[in-house]
Amino acid sequence: MNITHKKHSFKKIYDFEDNKELSMTVARNLENIIFNDFQLEIFLFGQIIYGKNDNAKNYEALNKLQLILDGKGKVKCNGIVYDLKPGYGYIFPTNSQVELYDNENLVKYYSKFKAIYKKRDIFINTKPIVFLIDKNILNNSKLLIDTGNILIAKSIFYNIFYKIHGPISKIINRRKFIFNKYDKFFDYINENIHKNLSVKELSLIFNKNEKYFSEEFKKYFGKSPKQYYLEEKINKAKELLLYSNNSVKIISDDMGFADQYYFSKLFKKYVGISPKKFKIKYMNSIE
Repeated sequence: MNITHKKHSFKKIYDFEDNKELSMTVARNLENIIFNDFQLEIFLFGQIIYGKNDNAKNYEALNKLQLILDGKGKVKCNGIVYDLKPGYGYIFPTNSQVELYDNENLVKYYSKFKAIYKKRDIFINTKPIVFLIDKNILNNSKLLIDTGNILIAKSIFYNIFYKIHGPISKIINRRKFIFNKYDKFFDYINENIHKNLSVKELSLIFNKNEKYFSEEFKKYFGKSPKQYYLEEKINKAKELLLYSNNSVKIISDDMGFADQYYFSKLFKKYVGISPKKFKIKYMNSIE
């Protein structure tokens, strides 16, 4: 391998609300709906140079931003191949299986982030978004690599969301009814992610019987409430495995699993490998 890698991790969660004046100045003309209840969480931002034939795989519950500077390569995202070209940016949605291959001196900036609207990541179950990179994004990205300043990281995303506000607005408008309808459900899940909730308990949020609630939920989301809840617990566990120093046992206890054995068994069922192997594989993996 011949890889040059430089990155900054952001342990704290940052959102649009901590500087409303800045966000509205940078994106004054965006539709207001994008800013209402919209939260940005940035986990890291880095630069990497891939040598010829260097490969990488990634699968976690975070969106992946790729800003291509030079060279070329390919990404397979959920079975569909995308050619990476200089001057273009790519957002690969959360929970996508992303494989980078066939590189020829590929140089890129990258980031992992969440974009939350009504307690849900807006990019979940969406197709990748491709856009042109402008000079402002490139200059700020270089400055961010040199300084590691979170305000610069945020300004980069403000610019990107401004450029792709059309697709974002369409996603939000298409899902607004469902997001609003299940707002209480998402709130309850987030507040009680560390507990062991039953479908009956979840159905009581809407004063509906368990069977009707499960059928209605599955119609909108393609999975049962219990499955959704367990996936959210596993996604949160992945996040803690990669971005905290806690052991597998502590994470298992904090997430409310009966014991470490059950947690590891369930984690392997959803992810394909054990929590320990996941942490080793992705903790210091190339991006």
